[in-house]
Amino acid sequence: MKIVSKEETESCTSTGEIESATRAKMMDFLHEAAERIIIMNTVYKKVMLRYRSFLEWLGLPPHLHGDYRPHHTCRVVSEFALEFRTTRDRVLQTMQKKKAAREKKRRERAVRIIFPFILLTVRGCTSRPQTVHFSI
Repeated sequence: MKIVSKEETESCTSTGEIESATRAKMMDFLHEAAERIIIMNTVYKKVMLRYRSFLEWLGLPPHLHGDYRPHHTCRVVSEFALEFRTTRDRVLQTMQKKKAAREKKRRERAVRIIFPFILLTVRGCTSRPQTVHFSI
């Protein structure tokens, strides 16, 4: 609330003028407060209408809308979004790992096709040759 300053009270010569100035300031304040309250009520109604349409979009029948408070619903949606994001990241990482493994296997097959195998005999070992596989 606005306070009547000393200068305004000193400029007023009688107590009647001070009371009328205070009354005018009080009326201005109440008028502004009433306008703000009306605007807040209008905004509240519009937000609640959008919230109800959101609940209907979720598939909740109108007679159950009273059971779902906005704060609780927002918390549930927020937790779901966090869980969804985490799971999505894990799935994408798994897909990337599988793709990398497929690429590695493909490269190994290509190398095996180009260099099927090389037989090397180890010196001093006459029993059987040793097979060496190269992989990249």
